[in-house]
Amino acid sequence: MTLNAPFAGVENWGIFERCSVLAEQSFIEQWSLTFDDLEFVNGYRKTMRIWVAIQLKFFCLYGYFPTDHSDIIIDCTAYLAGQMGCSVPDQSEYHFKARATRHHNQDVLRHLGFRRATDRDKAADSPLDKHCVYYHR
Repeated sequence: MTLNAPFAGVENWGIFERCSVLAEQSFIEQWSLTFDDLEFVNGYRKTMRIWVAIQLKFFCLYGYFPTDHSDIIIDCTAYLAGQMGCSVPDQSEYHFKARATRHHNQDVLRHLGFRRATDRDKAADSPLDKHCVYYHR
């Protein structure tokens, strides 16, 4: 899917980039939770589970965490809620700038196998490695 002239003046370009990613791969493949993901998410309070699942799948797909509700496509939230057997949450229930959200992000990174870089890691030969904060195991 290529974006050309009709979208030239659009200010929120990111949503079109995300839509093109969704068009290239299967929506179900991208937003399905594995059994390990479900076990991880179920370790949270019921009200937080859907938000942690959103953070997890969003990071897996885009490589960064959502910063506000406009980053999240409602169909993705509905699909995750359906997998978890809960209702689609009210967006006012979760604050992306809160301390708890930062903890959730750190937990997601640990779940995915990332860890803080050690001095030994930073001394590695690759120049790219020296600039990484987290390493994937």
